[in-house]
Amino acid sequence: MVLFGTGLLTLAAACGVFLIGFGFGPIFPNMIAIGAARFPDETGRMTSIVAAGAARGGVSVPWIMGQTIAHIGAAASMTAALVVTLLMAVAAMSLGRIDHAEIIPRRSE
Repeated sequence: MVLFGTGLLTLAAACGVFLIGFGFGPIFPNMIAIGAARFPDETGRMTSIVAAGAARGGVSVPWIMGQTIAHIGAAASMTAALVVTLLMAVAAMSLGRIDHAEIIPRRSE
């Protein structure tokens, strides 16, 4: 990726993009690992479903954001992104209260 500009804002944006990627990077492999532990007999199917969901989100979310910017405005687009992020955080926190020992069986060695 080539960034044009040398201002402080450009540097801050580049750091922000790096930090977002650094934070989101572990999500996909962890989903694959959890799915493989949960469905050991259906690993191929589960991996396909997770990859398809990731691809669908990677295509649809930027399109939705672009449509929101084009028809409503940039501020509304960022507000919508914030609302969706907060909803995902609430969902993640509610999943954190689930007893994972019941969901993911431990393998006997």
